[in-house]
Amino acid sequence: MGILLLALSIVLHSYWKYATIYAAVPVIGNLPNSTSVSEGTGTEELLYVIDVTDADGDSITCSLQAGGGSNKFNLRLSTDANPSWSLYTVHDETYDPGSQAVYTLGIDCTANGDTVSSTYTVNIVANLPPVITNLPDSVNVSTLTTSIGDNVFTVTGTDTENDQISYSRSCSPVAPACPFTILASGAIQLNADISSSTHIGYDVTVTISDDTGSGVDKILTVLYTDINNPPAIQNLGSTISVPENTALGETVVTTDCSDSDASDTLVYTMSCTPASGSTYFLINSSSGVIYTSTTSNINYEFLGGTTSFACPVTCNDGRASDTETVTLSVTNVNEAPTLSQNAYSISADEGPAGTVILAAGFNVTDEDTDDTYSFSVDCGDSTGYFSIVTGTGVLSYSTDYDVDDGTRPSSISCNVTVTDSGGITDTAPLSIIINNINDNAPVFVYTSHVWFVSLDAAVGTVVGTAAATDADIGTFGDISYT
Repeated sequence: MGILLLALSIVLHSYWKYATIYAAVPVIGNLPNSTSVSEGTGTEELLYVIDVTDADGDSITCSLQAGGGSNKFNLRLSTDANPSWSLYTVHDETYDPGSQAVYTLGIDCTANGDTVSSTYTVNIVANLPPVITNLPDSVNVSTLTTSIGDNVFTVTGTDTENDQISYSRSCSPVAPACPFTILASGAIQLNADISSSTHIGYDVTVTISDDTGSGVDKILTVLYTDINNPPAIQNLGSTISVPENTALGETVVTTDCSDSDASDTLVYTMSCTPASGSTYFLINSSSGVIYTSTTSNINYEFLGGTTSFACPVTCNDGRASDTETVTLSVTNVNEAPTLSQNAYSISADEGPAGTVILAAGFNVTDEDTDDTYSFSVDCGDSTGYFSIVTGTGVLSYSTDYDVDDGTRPSSISCNVTVTDSGGITDTAPLSIIINNINDNAPVFVYTSHVWFVSLDAAVGTVVGTAAATDADIGTFGDISYT
């Protein structure tokens, strides 16, 4: 019994001595190893899960050795039910094979003071650019039927690494501005109205890209069909004079609008500035004839100083238009003066030369407010008996006028004429009645009389006769004696 206990004591003592000397160290079961990372990786990616164990069950801590580009990678313990040390790329880090193609990472794992080391190699693989698979190509686009938002072509592309790809486009020529946009799906859509375009089309250069760069650019040729030739006005853009009082509905000018598309129907519109011009000038929408109003006469004086009208004329073929401005200038026309009465009658007493028989002259109306006037009178053979003041129309005797002599008429038919500064006249009949007045005293034939009578002459005997004369005719010439 004593020998057995001694033997057991020696065995236990030897075991504990062995356990102290030969305690378990951590073991990495899957290193060294390697993997590849594509250049341009910009997100955090799991590269490798390290299989490290410790027979004693001690806690294990792993870390990257300094240097060798270890700052571009992270080694951390996961927090899941079975924690493990894993190697990751770093978010937003740059991996460029041109700068460093291979990273050899030293990895230390420690448990209860015991450390095991190994390596992990990361190879940076150059990224293969994405590829457009259906260009170059060409497509026809109708300017007549294609609308904004319509797809004109869909570009397809692939990427070997299955990277996210994107598209961009540029156009040649750069002007007019490119009317196409390209979506993330590769669909090329129309994003501007091309119905009035006269351009033949564009070379659309499509660029395909992934996170690290671009692939080879390819060209889509877009050719326009149904191109509309715009109309063009040939004969406006100048000033046209329109005399006042031009007849209603009179043609002023016909718009000459040409369009090489024979099937196009042209429509004409016009507006004027000031807007009152649209009262006096109109345009025929189908013929382009600009004409005066059929209801409003053009009166220069009535326009109040606004006599020039700028009138843009538009010729439209339904898809395109041309506009030219014609200036319509109303010009003043000398209008006839008008005597205020259709006929005049004057009654005046006979009298000496210079006697005024019409002091007020003759009233005249004239739309031309700045005109001046001259007056004349025509009385046939009797014209010389009268004098008229040219500027006022005041009428008087040019000689002594006495109807008693029997040579001058007491009733004269005349015409009075007014002439404006432009030489236009108006004439009205003038009747002049000369009144006979008692303007002569009776005169005895003899300045004195000597009569002789017999003393025995009977009562009633004529002693003598006194004779007198009077130059007045008519009753004014009758003489009575006392």
